[in-house]
Amino acid sequence: MADKIQFYPLDIAYKIEKEKPIIYLFGTTSDKKKICVVDENFNPYFFVILKNQDDISIFREKMQNNLLGY
Repeated sequence: MADKIQFYPLDIAYKIEKEKPIIYLFGTTSDKKKICVVDENFNPYFFVILKNQDDISIFREKMQNNLLGY
């Protein structure tokens, strides 16, 4: 298990390596040292806010079939 460390995040970036997203958190520790924390276990996600009580199952089906046109 990794050590625990307290830090203040200042920036975030991600890269896709071998078809897997990797998150980089840049910040400073409480004693002013620069730090970069790498998270290789991040699973991308997004939120959807539907209008006018639209049915989420219809949206999900369109997403799975790439029918949204974005």
